[in-house]
Amino acid sequence: MIRVAALLILLLLIPALAAAQTVGPTCTLLWDPSTKDVNGAPLLSPVTFYNLWIKDSPIPVPVPGVTAPTATVPSPTTSWDCSKVSPNVPHFAWVSAWNGLDSGVSTASTAVPPVPAVPLAFTFVPTLPTAAPGPPINPRVTK
Repeated sequence: MIRVAALLILLLLIPALAAAQTVGPTCTLLWDPSTKDVNGAPLLSPVTFYNLWIKDSPIPVPVPGVTAPTATVPSPTTSWDCSKVSPNVPHFAWVSAWNGLDSGVSTASTAVPPVPAVPLAFTFVPTLPTAAPGPPINPRVTK
């Protein structure tokens, strides 16, 4: 039974793995701010912060309030510098919101309805400049 469940989870994650983005020389993880509650109603308490999890495996899915986050970003910021991650290896990202209660983790699923907790897959590839800049031109002094 456990093998069947693990296989099902893996099959649901294959689209995320196939859609992994390669980013560089800089990397910024972005998300839209939470404006509604889980029932679709406007938030009555504003989001205080966002928790981020960056892992090298899509499983296990992080559990807000249980799994220690990689980073905590104060609201209203909705971005994080992901160039801090290890380069040239796949990473998987989730975000959750907190307003006194933890939200579930984000999903990158494009299915209808969305599959919960599908991570955003990316690989950060820092690149070096391919050529040195040309020398400054027209040096001068003024009176």
